[in-house]
Amino acid sequence: MGVLSHLLSICIGAYGGAYLAQNYEIGKVPSMSELAKRLEGYLQQYKKPER
Repeated sequence: MGVLSHLLSICIGAYGGAYLAQNYEIGKVPSMSELAKRLEGYLQQYKKPER
């Protein structure tokens, strides 16, 4: 039953994603390198100062 429920979840997600992509204006997902740079900047912003 576990495999069937996972397969059903994947199918629903793929169908929902295709529907949204066709009917709504969805922005591009940033590249992994851009996300890594954003994460690094975010972490530096909240980093404790060194003693």
